[in-house]
Amino acid sequence: MESLRAFGWKIPGAGVRSAGDSIEITASGGDRRQVLLDVPVEVGKYYCGSVSVRTENVLPRDNSDRGATLFFGFLDGKREWVNGGEFPRGGMQTSDWQKVAISSTIAIPEQVRFIQVWLCVEGQGKAWFRDFEMDELKFETKLDIDAATNPPTLHSPRPPMLSVKDNLRRRILLSQDPSFPPESTFEFMTDAEAFTPPHALVPGVWHVCNCWTHRRGDLPTQAGTFTAAALPVGYAVKVSKDFPNGVFAPRAELKVSFYPPLAEGTKVEVKIGDAPVEMLAQTPASMAFRAVRDLAPGCYQVKVVLDGKASELLYVNKNPAAKITFRDDLVMLIDGKPFFPVGTYRDPSDELHTFTGIKEAGFNFTHSYFFEHAPRKPEEARAYLRDCVKNGVTACIGIPRKWMQNEQFDAIETFCGEVYDEPGLVTWYLADEPELWVNRFNFRNTTEAVKRAGRGIPRTLLMCTTNPKSSINQFFGAGLSDIYWHDPYPVGRHPIVSMVKALENSRLLASPEQPLWAVIQAFDWRQEAVRNLPPEEVEPKAGKIRCMTHLALATGVQGIVYYWLPKDRYDMRIHSPIQWAEVCSTTQELNGLMPFLIGRNEKLPVGTLPEGVYYWLKRAEDGRRALAIVNPEDKEVAVQVAAPGVSMTVTLPPHGVEVKIY
Repeated sequence: MESLRAFGWKIPGAGVRSAGDSIEITASGGDRRQVLLDVPVEVGKYYCGSVSVRTENVLPRDNSDRGATLFFGFLDGKREWVNGGEFPRGGMQTSDWQKVAISSTIAIPEQVRFIQVWLCVEGQGKAWFRDFEMDELKFETKLDIDAATNPPTLHSPRPPMLSVKDNLRRRILLSQDPSFPPESTFEFMTDAEAFTPPHALVPGVWHVCNCWTHRRGDLPTQAGTFTAAALPVGYAVKVSKDFPNGVFAPRAELKVSFYPPLAEGTKVEVKIGDAPVEMLAQTPASMAFRAVRDLAPGCYQVKVVLDGKASELLYVNKNPAAKITFRDDLVMLIDGKPFFPVGTYRDPSDELHTFTGIKEAGFNFTHSYFFEHAPRKPEEARAYLRDCVKNGVTACIGIPRKWMQNEQFDAIETFCGEVYDEPGLVTWYLADEPELWVNRFNFRNTTEAVKRAGRGIPRTLLMCTTNPKSSINQFFGAGLSDIYWHDPYPVGRHPIVSMVKALENSRLLASPEQPLWAVIQAFDWRQEAVRNLPPEEVEPKAGKIRCMTHLALATGVQGIVYYWLPKDRYDMRIHSPIQWAEVCSTTQELNGLMPFLIGRNEKLPVGTLPEGVYYWLKRAEDGRRALAIVNPEDKEVAVQVAAPGVSMTVTLPPHGVEVKIY
């Protein structure tokens, strides 16, 4: 053991001992037991590792325990934790030697300087570890092109990244311009090593950009060129639409384009649902048409048949139930009326059609992961939204993650088109923390599919990371959604005041036209262990939820949403009653302040407040003002305010907030 310590391994004094050519780790009493090694790594590189494990009566305490396993955590230069490591499940029960492997990390992020290796038992039981290995992975993307036929077939071996959560996909760009301008470039996403485009290419020289991409970056790119052969008889044609989806018109003009252009003599047939069409214009490259009779509001399949080969294109011929726009200060407007969301991720019952807790707290906005965790039918979303309306609350509807990961963009567009006109729907919830589970191009194609269904419902994205220099963060912030959310969640990990910088960075990452909504922590990071804690020991302790709420408002956010853990971790109302009461009281306070929240922001003169004290000041339509003074620190502070129209002296307790209306 001393030789391991001399090498740099951090070994606890209990629960770990030498056992011949292995080390033995025993976990009991619900405590995780591990040995640690900090390994220097280089930014942008990839690493893999493995260890052999033998287990004896290793049992999980709950679904989150991963057994006898190997973890790679990320540390910055100060050896502080950075999100984004690898945490696979390992050996359980009693088993002979088996290998636990990490096939690849993500590309090491800019702020990471070390991988912290964990050999650990999560749960309880005994395990032996030996033959630990860790190496840098050197990926090489290969590309072979078979252009004997048109379209060609492009071959590229799959890299050795085995985890489903990597969402490893192959991105192929084809263009006759080597700079790959978007307007003349075809993009394909696939998991196939041998890929043939679904349509022919115009004969001539083509350029290829071939890259395997995953949830946190790209592997090395391979470029190539080929000459597309002559078009064969009956070549496949790409039919693209230009429809005014999301806007009702009895007989709108619809357009489609053809690539490659149609061969002379191609027979073209078009219907909108079962309605024949009137042809308005037609060339080999495009056509315009409209229904011969008035269409009712609804979704229609436009069938375009070329020499007997059919393409079906979705036409969403309806308006949203409400007109949703944003004021010049990014406050949401519903049919022209200001709306400030005070929301939750779900009712504390975790039941889709239960609103008891939502109504008790007074939320005006809600959500359910029901629609993200598995593909759902439009009828299920409609029923949920109609129940929301009956219970006086608006909602967002999520996009199934499996559809996003598996390139089912047509299914996404169809689902959104069907639900588009439901009352109560104020935003699509595209994803939260997408960099942890979906590659960015699949995400981008998802958000475009949602927009194709109609532009009248804004799209929401939540990001948990806020480094404004991160290329991944910049990609997700570059206008891929209409509303940008951030979830700071500082309590138990960082000082509460750290959320100010996190929200300021989120404002930098979001596009200037995007509202920023803050997700407020109403849970304890200890998760299931909360079940066994006295209520007064549960975090965020009394006052912190209200403090975080007003601190977020002080940064200028346009919405507040509360998040607590699902009941399989602990029951919010039973095991965390102090936090539930504070969520309710803070929500009710915000409802009382609603005339100001939908009002206009104002500023105090510079230097009015001492350093470290924050505020928000808003003017209601009737001219009244609300001033909130926020102390994010864990010590009391005396504050004196003397500004036009207001004077106050107050001693704020730790995490205290004082609101004055004048």
